[in-house]
Amino acid sequence: MGQCKHGAVAPDSILDQIHEAQEGPQRHKCTECAFEAGYTYGRQNSAAPNGNAECTYTSRRAPKDLIDALPESQAGKGRHKCAVCAFHSGFDAARSQAP
Repeated sequence: MGQCKHGAVAPDSILDQIHEAQEGPQRHKCTECAFEAGYTYGRQNSAAPNGNAECTYTSRRAPKDLIDALPESQAGKGRHKCAVCAFHSGFDAARSQAP
């Protein structure tokens, strides 16, 4: 498990699968925190996340306010990875465990 300096965790296998992202306002957002935020979102919502923060590689979207609120990070396995896709990975992990 990858753990960021903010205390959030995300599975290494998931972080390894997320593509690199050097564009947009989520460029340096912490992907471990994004994963945890997506996981929390998925525990509270059954509908897939949508919003104005977009990954230009996958066209996935997430709530911009949630992505903007993530702390920045330039360290660890999540370095330069897509925060929007990490958010969706967390959501998917939470929904796969839902009853």
